[in-house]
Amino acid sequence: MHRARSARAASFLSVCLLFLSTLLPGCGALLTGKLQEAETSVSSGKPYKGSLGVNTALTSPDILARKKLALAMNTVVKGDVAFPEVKQTLKSIQKDPYTSAELKVEAGYLFTLIEKLEARQRDLDHTRQRLDKTMKDKDDLARDKDATIAQLTRERDDLAFKIKKLEEISTLTEKRREIRR
Repeated sequence: MHRARSARAASFLSVCLLFLSTLLPGCGALLTGKLQEAETSVSSGKPYKGSLGVNTALTSPDILARKKLALAMNTVVKGDVAFPEVKQTLKSIQKDPYTSAELKVEAGYLFTLIEKLEARQRDLDHTRQRLDKTMKDKDDLARDKDATIAQLTRERDDLAFKIKKLEEISTLTEKRREIRR
């Protein structure tokens, strides 16, 4: 009786192990299939629109690292990148002791590129601010130029009027002198 119970327990465990061994690779293949699809999409410059939601308890650290890399690069491809968050994700991959050396190196390469991209973005923002200031200064100078031209035109017309009046006075004075003589 005791032997029968242990035989049943052993066969039950065997069936469970067989079931798990067939089920888990299928789940892994499903996950890695989605992951490969996301990696292919992102690496070709197209944002991935699917979901990479995964149970972290059942997956290997390398698959989780690949998922983090794919999600981080997806934000870069979409254009709504938050540099501090992406850099933190890449640093966490680098510091994870269970992640393979290859993925750590890849995360390091991407970290360096993200830092360069962030520096370029800061330079671009600074240049954009300088351009905006220059455009504002240009508009101000154009308004000042128009106001100065209008003022100089008024002064010229005023001086022309005064010269004409002086010429008239001079002509009248000459005529009076001739009459007196």
